[in-house]
Amino acid sequence: MKNDEEVIAALGETLRNDKAWGVRATAADTLGQLSGASASKLLLAALDSHDAPWVREHVVNALGNFKDDAAVVAKINSVAKQDDSYRARAAALQALGHLKTPDTLATLDTAIAADSPDGFLRNAALRSLGSLGDDKAVPLLLQWSQGGHQQPRKAAEGQPGHHETDCCLSHRAALSRSYGRHLCARWTWRCHRHSRA
Repeated sequence: MKNDEEVIAALGETLRNDKAWGVRATAADTLGQLSGASASKLLLAALDSHDAPWVREHVVNALGNFKDDAAVVAKINSVAKQDDSYRARAAALQALGHLKTPDTLATLDTAIAADSPDGFLRNAALRSLGSLGDDKAVPLLLQWSQGGHQQPRKAAEGQPGHHETDCCLSHRAALSRSYGRHLCARWTWRCHRHSRA
């Protein structure tokens, strides 16, 4: 089905005009699985015209599959730095980890240092560091695993006394995914020690 222009055109029509945001989001997801300039062009146009946060998030996720398109990379960088939707910005930050552009580490570093509700963008950037797989990110991950950088996390099971943090969970995923068990174990010990303090 790749590069089937009729299919791509139909998906683009759905993405532009369907009244249900879930259907538009699914159309965006499908376009992201297709290759070619036509699909990326439709997704870029949708990003400029849609203001629904959920749709924008799916469009950005889909654009993250077009690694060799300079216009896509530029747009994702732009959304990661400034967008009205935190969902779209978080999706862009995570897409950058897969795209591995020369400026990705600096963009993620800036996002980690910035404030957002419940550390939403920070956690997305930390997860993206795992996908990036850049050894230069290890000191940053270890820095954020130490005390003074944690934010309270609601216990998933609703049990009192659970003090692990969102940042901690992001670090564990990033370290274990790309930086090996030794660093992950070292980080987990630090996180556990500080969460009990």
